[in-house]
Amino acid sequence: MVVLRGIEPSAVSHELCPISAIFPACPGLLWGELEGILSYLTLSELRCGLAASGRAGCLAYEKQKNYRVGEKRSKASFTARAEWRTSLSGGMGLLVSYPRSGNTLMRSLLEAATGRITGSDSRPNRNLAAELLRCGFLGEGVCDPSVWLVKSHYPERPGYRRFRAQRVVLLVRNPFDSILSYLHMGLTNTHDRTLSAASLALPEVRDLWADFAVSEAAVWRRFHEFWLQMARVVPVLVLRFEDVAADPAAATATAVQFLRQTCRSAHAATAAATAAADAESRPGYRSKVAGKRAGAALRYMPPAMLLAMLHELGPTLGAFGYSVAVPVGFGAAADADAPAPTDSCTAQIALQPLPPESLLHLAPAPAQAQAHVIVNDGAVHEYTARVPGDRYGRGITKIRHELTGGDSRPLEADSRVSTERTLLY
Repeated sequence: MVVLRGIEPSAVSHELCPISAIFPACPGLLWGELEGILSYLTLSELRCGLAASGRAGCLAYEKQKNYRVGEKRSKASFTARAEWRTSLSGGMGLLVSYPRSGNTLMRSLLEAATGRITGSDSRPNRNLAAELLRCGFLGEGVCDPSVWLVKSHYPERPGYRRFRAQRVVLLVRNPFDSILSYLHMGLTNTHDRTLSAASLALPEVRDLWADFAVSEAAVWRRFHEFWLQMARVVPVLVLRFEDVAADPAAATATAVQFLRQTCRSAHAATAAATAAADAESRPGYRSKVAGKRAGAALRYMPPAMLLAMLHELGPTLGAFGYSVAVPVGFGAAADADAPAPTDSCTAQIALQPLPPESLLHLAPAPAQAQAHVIVNDGAVHEYTARVPGDRYGRGITKIRHELTGGDSRPLEADSRVSTERTLLY
């Protein structure tokens, strides 16, 4: 019988099930430590020695373990117990964003700069989370002190575990590009593919997009308003995705300094520049926005849709330095069933410099030491971003299944670049 540091197998066997087999909740034991111990055990030992509830649970663990030690293993490492006091001196960090806002790109930059693995609050048995595991993000699904920073989309959607965060990096992307990218991800169930022109032309997809874009604009606004309010409680650093893509080294250095971490190099700027190069060459996942201007998704939005989105976004759009310029006569066609707009008459998005006070929000000094936010606290923030009856968010899976017969007839998809100029309308 195997005993883990005095913890009887019965203490963990209830966790070794198909859904939660990956991270057994052992008191006082972190994933970074548990993974090292269990990696020495065979599948038979996992099943019998740890009294697991069934073979399926052991297979689920073995599958995830293989992802974490495969060919694309990250250059970063989990935080050792002896390093807790120094690495987490500023409290657990939180990297939060509305979906498709560059969260994964920022994680790769921070991991490369610090040499430490970042976590997430996504269940690692979800398809998209497993895809990130295969691409080398070994902390996917880890929220304990084995990691120093956790990725989340809360409160747009709740993660599977509650935890406390004391410093927050809010990554913001203009809503037009992020919402369209979100549609592509939801209907392809991938991080790096987009619907083809044929799929976009389907009547059911066109109708879905018309409602989805306006509904998600309101979610985008409520999500960011929530974190601007949280800036009164905990320190919040605001970074725009467009600025990160333009100068990843500068953005990385700013975030590392804010999160009170140390870089691999003695000079933060050098480490950040190296991190940007490492992230771009990372196997299996890299930014798809090179050379793509902000607001490219506006070509997919006819006047009526765009004006409705701007109404939902309100002044929150301008709070992050985004403004939309529309050509003369743009609104006159808002109710017309006109053909797709061309580039010459499509609205344009402009990026204004963020004022210094918008870049760094600090809670009152006396409260900083103990201030924290409880992430994934559904009892308090259940309907903060998504109101009751909202059919999107994780509900997009059900919609995709309806369109594809349970994914048996997936929608035709292309690479992200090949459909860049395809129009929905």
